[in-house]
Amino acid sequence: MKEVYISIGGNLGDKRENLRNALIKIHENKNIILTKISSFYETDPWGKTDQQPFLNAAAKLLTNLSPEDLLKTLQNIEKEMGRVRKEHWGERIIDIDIVHYEGVHIRSESLTIPHPYFSERKFVLAPLVEIAPKLVINGVTLKEYLDNCKDNLLVKKVSGSPKDFNMTIIAAVDKSRGIGCQNKLLYKIKSDMIFFRENTLNGVIIVGKNTFKDIGFLNKRRIIVLSKSENFVGENLHSARSVLELFNLLDKFNEKIFVAGGEAIYNLLMPYARAALITHIFDAKKADKFFPPLYDFSLKEMRFSEENKIKFAFSRYAKKENHPFD
Repeated sequence: MKEVYISIGGNLGDKRENLRNALIKIHENKNIILTKISSFYETDPWGKTDQQPFLNAAAKLLTNLSPEDLLKTLQNIEKEMGRVRKEHWGERIIDIDIVHYEGVHIRSESLTIPHPYFSERKFVLAPLVEIAPKLVINGVTLKEYLDNCKDNLLVKKVSGSPKDFNMTIIAAVDKSRGIGCQNKLLYKIKSDMIFFRENTLNGVIIVGKNTFKDIGFLNKRRIIVLSKSENFVGENLHSARSVLELFNLLDKFNEKIFVAGGEAIYNLLMPYARAALITHIFDAKKADKFFPPLYDFSLKEMRFSEENKIKFAFSRYAKKENHPFD
């Protein structure tokens, strides 16, 4: 898997929803793992100035696609979302550019990597510096490019990125990364259940339908079930049929937000989380559901414990954050 950094922007339609949708579609591709996203930035148009402001963001990907195949994949997402290429630097519903592809320098009719204009555009540099200030391209860090950029157009951080939800992943994971078997949790350790309750109390918990059927209703917490096939409605119980619908629902809530499984839900929402509370269980059982790798997270704290001869550790991780551009 190679590290790739991309720039995303658009200035037509519901700009915030379009950027969110583009990120979701990128991560849904089986050959791409979205690991990190920036805040959203409102920016003045560049090159062709007689058009409305843009909304821009940056993201880090891992992919096994070649640069050419990745370009085709991203262009297909643009096309699927309704982009029509009418004029150079003109209005667009979505634009996804490859800025950097690990270990690759290309200059062809269809693709140039690194992107030929990235160092001249503050709307590209500002979101990238937020997620990777020390990334070196052509011998210079992104932070240095931004500090020396002569582009004076307005670039302003605004709300709306899925990053702003400050999601926390919460899970109990065994030493084989197992989390469940036959739609049941592998372990129900009393002190871990207390840990879960203390952290999620008065918060929003996002789960899949099978996890909800296993854990049931939880007092003093709002539950959102993310499921394409079933609808769940009740007091403090909500349904979302897609990640985009989930984001629109989360816009309405101010509580702390937790992602509590299962496997598919963790995989879908991991890129947007800012923290993780993981109970590492130093044991293993037969599992058919597994926890995904914590890409771009760093361990901040680990507290060891034992119950009924099972050893485990309560661990806190944080997404590797950098100095944002303001």
